[in-house]
Amino acid sequence: MKNYTHITYTERYHIHGLIQLNHSIPYIAAQLGRDPTTIRRELERAGGYGQYDPKAAQQQYDQQRSQKRTPYRFEGLLKHYALTLLSKTDLEPAAIGPRLVLEYGSDMSVSHMTIYRYIYENARHGGTLYKHLRTARKRPKRRNKVKTVRQLIKNRSWIDDRPKEVDALERTGDLERDTIVGPGNKGAIQSIADRKSSYCWLAQVHSKSARDNHIATRKLLKDLRDRVYSLTNDNGVEFADHLKTAAYLNTTVWFCHPYQTNQSARIEQINKLIRQYIPKKRDIRFVQPKELAQICEKLNNRPRKKLGYLTPKEVFFNESKLEKLTNDP
Repeated sequence: MKNYTHITYTERYHIHGLIQLNHSIPYIAAQLGRDPTTIRRELERAGGYGQYDPKAAQQQYDQQRSQKRTPYRFEGLLKHYALTLLSKTDLEPAAIGPRLVLEYGSDMSVSHMTIYRYIYENARHGGTLYKHLRTARKRPKRRNKVKTVRQLIKNRSWIDDRPKEVDALERTGDLERDTIVGPGNKGAIQSIADRKSSYCWLAQVHSKSARDNHIATRKLLKDLRDRVYSLTNDNGVEFADHLKTAAYLNTTVWFCHPYQTNQSARIEQINKLIRQYIPKKRDIRFVQPKELAQICEKLNNRPRKKLGYLTPKEVFFNESKLEKLTNDP
């Protein structure tokens, strides 16, 4: 495992130079051999992407490094009150600090990690404080150092580099993709929606495997390959075969940043509409293809306010009955 090192003065000027060239955060991270999250946090600490000042960032770093760290303190009344609250109420450590502040003031603030450290140290010496934890664990849960499939999705193209035409919503063919998962992660439905018209396609996939989702995408879009300009999805493991999908559609598959559902808001809205017909408690494994086709038919022929009360089908296929009536002599 590679040890983490702090960003250097030289790297800060390198970051600033790449920002001046309007490069994306993932690109900057790749150039420096850093994780994109490291670069994103560095920018947040020093004014943001557009206001980043490497000299000010270095001065802030030097100042923080020179300050004395707050000594580890868990003793006296603070320790007594915290452990008493834990023993009497089995309150989780994360809530003990706020409760003590509420009762005794800000001087009694304590981090939940401080309490956890003390509990685990107590357990190593035969103490029983760990029994008041919800999990009754004697030692911290070991963090999994093995990379997940999500981290192993290779050669992702981030949404930062996506063409501006996609955001303009001036054309059909820019699609978003997602999966709707059933109770207990059993069964799934792949949903695809056009960003401009909200025209949607649905297919049942028997698992969230990358292979099944790639095949489902091919089946849904096989007759529209010449109309697809882009495909955007989240970082789900089911989209690990994105390169195969991109090659089949002759386009680029773009990835949203983790936990940024606003970057794929249109497919999220379609999924909410689908839930009107397929509630969350329903077992998706038993949804028939015929029913999915009926749901698509209803949604694609439902007038939408954002479309001027045209239907997604009319906008996507440019066959508005209203326009025909207007143009008829």
